[in-house]
Amino acid sequence: AKFQADPAKYAPAYGCWCAVGTGKAKKVPTQPHLFKIVDGQLYLNSSDGAHSLFLKNEEERINLAEGNWPTIKSTPASDL
Repeated sequence: AKFQADPAKYAPAYGCWCAVGTGKAKKVPTQPHLFKIVDGQLYLNSSDGAHSLFLKNEEERINLAEGNWPTIKSTPASDL
């Protein structure tokens, strides 16, 4: 019922692209088992290595990704 009431709230950050990759201005496909929920937001990552980097410093990785996402969100992955 909560999901149906507000599905956008449960959507992964960065259009389902890797949080660490987004921090590097790249759109990298993710693995659904490599995730972390931070302050109610779902973040996905692409590999064990990327996920480890995310977990070591979540705040820094999120800040980097937040800075890049407005620029890359409308750009096709193949163009990055």
